[in-house]
Amino acid sequence: MIQRPRGTRDFTPAEMSLRRVIEGTLFSTATSFGYQEVATPTFELAELFLKKSGASIIEQMYIFKDKSDRELVLRPELTAPVIRFYANDLYKQPKPLKLFYFGNCYRYERPQKGRFREFWQFGAELIGTNNAEGIAELVAFAYSCIANIKLKAFELRIGYLEILKDILTSWNIPIENQSNLMILIDKGDLDSLRAELESSGLDDLQVENFTELIMDKFKAIEFNDRYKQLLERFPMISNNLERFKNIIEFLDTFGLHDVTIDMGIARGLDYYTGMVFEIDVPKLGAEKQVCGGGEYSLDELFNLRDVACSGFAIGFDRLTLAYEIAGLKVPENILDIYIVPLTTLGLEKGIEISSRLRRCGFKVDLDVKRRNMSKNLKYASSRGARFVIFLGEDELNHGTATIREMESGEQVKIKFDKLTEHFQKIL
Repeated sequence: MIQRPRGTRDFTPAEMSLRRVIEGTLFSTATSFGYQEVATPTFELAELFLKKSGASIIEQMYIFKDKSDRELVLRPELTAPVIRFYANDLYKQPKPLKLFYFGNCYRYERPQKGRFREFWQFGAELIGTNNAEGIAELVAFAYSCIANIKLKAFELRIGYLEILKDILTSWNIPIENQSNLMILIDKGDLDSLRAELESSGLDDLQVENFTELIMDKFKAIEFNDRYKQLLERFPMISNNLERFKNIIEFLDTFGLHDVTIDMGIARGLDYYTGMVFEIDVPKLGAEKQVCGGGEYSLDELFNLRDVACSGFAIGFDRLTLAYEIAGLKVPENILDIYIVPLTTLGLEKGIEISSRLRRCGFKVDLDVKRRNMSKNLKYASSRGARFVIFLGEDELNHGTATIREMESGEQVKIKFDKLTEHFQKIL
């Protein structure tokens, strides 16, 4: 028997119902914020990701050559393809450009709970503005995506990379070394971070102040109290700290009051720059992060000449897992009507009736296996059908259909030309 590839999944009808419900909520949330959908190819030229994606992702990419010896890659994420699309074709569109997308991505990593080699991302990009209100609205959009699927136990954390870079630059840490430090911060590897800072020539007080900053977490409501303290310890961050303060104030205006300030957010990709944020669902354990994003720059890759970009991505698979762990239920994709033809002429009539009812929007199935009465009722019950229509010789002779309500077992006879009207009243 041929097995599916490791790290991939098959989805049952029930699982697909869940995924479609969540997907629909994400899509409607996106359009409510004025975002428009785009789509990009499943595979891209490898150079799109090799230049700016970061060492950890490059190691996990599925890279191959086509028949013309071009080096291609199955997309490991969707931000770079969307910006490539923008740089090639959408750059003349009015700004800001608000785009969202949904698609599958691929990374060769060890499969575990909530982490697969083929996975799905929902995300958005805001192109053409870096005003504090626009950035705050993007975060509010991401927050609403999680809230609108009725998840309650989740946490929004927000940080600011340029503040960390201001400090390191003022301490004469070379830019190329800062990338390595950001990777250690992102991993939460404080021991290696301290060692790296010490080897860069920083004294004990500087090392301690910096590590305390990235370890400190506090609520946004406390930000004004912390503002002066931060400036006293790190006067070089004044400009970016003021902008960070403006973003936080706009988040409050958008109704996001329970926000955690976390300067230890560094993200895993090299192209992130200013404000960054993550959304966690603690019940997922070690793989608790369901959303991450922030401001970024892909100028080097696309020569966009300082076009402001920000965005986020939601791990759709983790989101569905969080939904299930929370005990939330999706309405079953049950049948409205199941039609049982009992004769050859009944089958022809059943096809006619099913087509008419489907055109009116009802979920209708028809026996195409020619089972007996008992097996048909058993099948209708397994599909959760609310009503069964029987079409036998007697029904055809009198121009009526026998309709059984499955829950009560009650039966009525309805004229063929009154069926649509009958079901519109009761369904």
